[in-house]
Amino acid sequence: MTVQDQQSITIAARADDAYDAIVRILVDAQRLGLALLKVTLSIVGGCDASIRITVLAGEAAADCDAIRARFARHPALNDVAAFENGGALCRAPSDAVLSLAPMAHVHVVE
Repeated sequence: MTVQDQQSITIAARADDAYDAIVRILVDAQRLGLALLKVTLSIVGGCDASIRITVLAGEAAADCDAIRARFARHPALNDVAAFENGGALCRAPSDAVLSLAPMAHVHVVE
């Protein structure tokens, strides 16, 4: 299976503690065997953060909503949403994540 054939999943969340949230997301992605494609962390108001992580979901972790639920269980994350293949929303607890605008301080790791 080529990279183009694999399902990509983007997780978007807000966080009160940027350091705690990004570490938890990256550890969970690794633990679930997800191939990391892109991470974006935008700082809002000094310490709040908007986080987006895009991964390739292997066969064992291809359920978008299950992956969203896994990340949503962390107390450091709020308003967790997941999108399949760059667009189709799996499920979101609120519309807050959908209105996240790009912030001035953006760090991208690819």
